[in-house]
Amino acid sequence: MAKKRAPDEIIGYIAPNIARRSFAVFCLGGLGFLLIMIAATNPPQHLFWLLLLIVFGVGSLGMAYKLWKASSHKLILTRECLREENGRVLFHIDNVESVDRGFLAMKPAGGFIVFLHKPEEGGRVYAPGLWRRWGKSVAVGGVTSAGEAKAVADLIKIILAERDLGAKS
Repeated sequence: MAKKRAPDEIIGYIAPNIARRSFAVFCLGGLGFLLIMIAATNPPQHLFWLLLLIVFGVGSLGMAYKLWKASSHKLILTRECLREENGRVLFHIDNVESVDRGFLAMKPAGGFIVFLHKPEEGGRVYAPGLWRRWGKSVAVGGVTSAGEAKAVADLIKIILAERDLGAKS
């Protein structure tokens, strides 16, 4: 007889890869620094272009900071949901329609995309480099380990198969 598992038991996790995370922050931060340096050392003739360089430079630095902060959390899979370790829920397993990690899927690097029956509460959420939720889709990946993301995607597929088998019997 199969052992009954607790719904909040951790069955998988995805941790950000420190090398990917550092490289992504370095690229965004470097771009921001370069744009601001160009604006400071060799300003364009027109005020519009100067402001554009400054706005994009500051925006890139802000995104680098936001990416560093957002990608500091591990994603945890339970039989109920996929959530961040701080408790923010990406999606509930009951709401999952399908999981796609194929070659042509519109997904982040080394990740997967989950299609939902209906949009989750909270609307659009974006954790740069880690996950995003827009409407009825949740994309996971970017600075995550590709092996861990693949394992979690496969675990979600297994949970869905068990759910579908249970619904048919």
